[in-house]
Amino acid sequence: MALMFFSLFVYNLTSVAKSVLEVEAAHFFLENNSVLFGKFKQHQLEESKTMQQIHVHSYNSSFELEAWTKNRRAYLVQKFNF
Repeated sequence: MALMFFSLFVYNLTSVAKSVLEVEAAHFFLENNSVLFGKFKQHQLEESKTMQQIHVHSYNSSFELEAWTKNRRAYLVQKFNF
């Protein structure tokens, strides 16, 4: 199930247009991935998992998740290659 979700997530990220669904997928992926949430904790972000915004940047062979906190600070959460 997780692999299927991840494959769908990567497929959506490689599409030309960014959509609300991609951002929601990023939220879901982040909140359900303890490794990524651990990276949030390393950056001393809020413990509630509730970020102000999560941006998805997709490139030819990778994508990045970037989080903005309520105090308008941005952190690169993770860069993935595929």
